[in-house]
Amino acid sequence: MDGTYPEFSTNYPLLLTAFMKRPVNLYPDEIGVVYRNPISSEIRRLTWLEWYQRTCRLANALEALGVKPGKPGKPGDRVATLALNHNYHLELYYAVSCMGAVLHPVNMRLSFDHMVHVITHAEDKVLFFDDLFLPIVDKLYDQIKGTV
Repeated sequence: MDGTYPEFSTNYPLLLTAFMKRPVNLYPDEIGVVYRNPISSEIRRLTWLEWYQRTCRLANALEALGVKPGKPGKPGDRVATLALNHNYHLELYYAVSCMGAVLHPVNMRLSFDHMVHVITHAEDKVLFFDDLFLPIVDKLYDQIKGTV
């Protein structure tokens, strides 16, 4: 054993931002994220650096939308997602968390009324969704527009 893990864990904070930066520093041009669309079979490959840059741009866009980070004892704004498992959702997981906000995945299997309750109760500021869920979001819109 070369001591890599104990050295890493004692010399660096165990934060998502540190986990993101480490592969960018070590092998930025190697493939870090691979996603295959189950419908089109299209394969998307991102290097660690591309993934990091996309995630940082997304965090900046969220900040421009007015999403606020948390403070000690007070969680940040909630960002809801109604999305499948893909590279864009992964970018949201990291962008939202690294900026200090709270990611709130909405269970797509909930009933309409439960979705409305969950989104309004969480006071989600922004809702990201896949185009596949546009009919659901259209139906939700009138009941969540005061919150989201």
